[in-house]
Amino acid sequence: MNKASVLHRTRILVVDDNAAIHSDFLRILRVGPQRSSLEEHEAELFGDLDAPMTLPVVELDVELTLAHQGEEGVELVRQARARGEPYAVAFVDFRMPPGIDGVETIHRIFEEDPDVQAVFCTAYTDLSWKEIASRLSQVDRYLILKKPFEPVEVRQMAAALSAKWRHQRERARAHAALLEREAHLTELRQRQEEESRLREREIALRAQVEALRALSTPIVPISRRAVVVPLVGEFDARRGEAMRSALLAGIVARGTRTAILDVTGVPRMDEAMAMELERTAGAVRLLGAEPVLTGLGPQAAQQLVALGVSLSGLRTFLTLQEGVAFALRRHKV
Repeated sequence: MNKASVLHRTRILVVDDNAAIHSDFLRILRVGPQRSSLEEHEAELFGDLDAPMTLPVVELDVELTLAHQGEEGVELVRQARARGEPYAVAFVDFRMPPGIDGVETIHRIFEEDPDVQAVFCTAYTDLSWKEIASRLSQVDRYLILKKPFEPVEVRQMAAALSAKWRHQRERARAHAALLEREAHLTELRQRQEEESRLREREIALRAQVEALRALSTPIVPISRRAVVVPLVGEFDARRGEAMRSALLAGIVARGTRTAILDVTGVPRMDEAMAMELERTAGAVRLLGAEPVLTGLGPQAAQQLVALGVSLSGLRTFLTLQEGVAFALRRHKV
């Protein structure tokens, strides 16, 4: 017969109170060629120790552990699983006085390691199949092997159950990897959605900021050629730039010839505000329009003088009404 193509290292537990059974398992499950049952009988009858050898149907690479009582076997299963070196198959005798019987042993083994495959080894029928199944509901995880057993039966069961145990573990690992990948993809998708929401909020916030800036420096037309820009609150370079850009764009769009900058709502005239006014006035002149400053009170005027700012060349009026009247007269409205 042909030799198996691949050997898989398999941990097998034998729980039996009979030392002779331990010897049988050691002989049957050792790796290497074994005599067929017929050849073994011939050797026993005729003493032909040089009888031809044949390879077994399935080649096994077995690490075998032996236990004499059920409690001992259960503890070995628990320790092996804790070390991360679980057993694939457990061969368990049905009767092991004075300890627990095989059914109870396998029941406890399943509690310690729900993946292990089990085989009952018995020469007696103390319990019916129905009684065994009532105590062990996992009927797909154990088989019954009648004593005396053939070596090929033991080897075939060991190989088949080991392969089943190995495939179940491989499927479990593949399923766990799939779940992990799905979780990763879900997390990635959630992160992308959150980043998209943040970008949308950022865009909306920028739009709101721009809208507020536009509202903070409105351009109010008072005639076809004149506009008023009421300035309110504190001014810094950024806000001044926004105000200046809006005003210059409005001048070009409307063909404005007079731009009234009203500072009635500015609480104090500091150096930053004075510089913004000078820059804005110069830019307005470059577009061919005349800048007019209104609402500059006595305190603000003193602050400008203290700063050394003269605003020379910039027409000023005490009140907005006076500046509007000037613009209307100039354009004969």
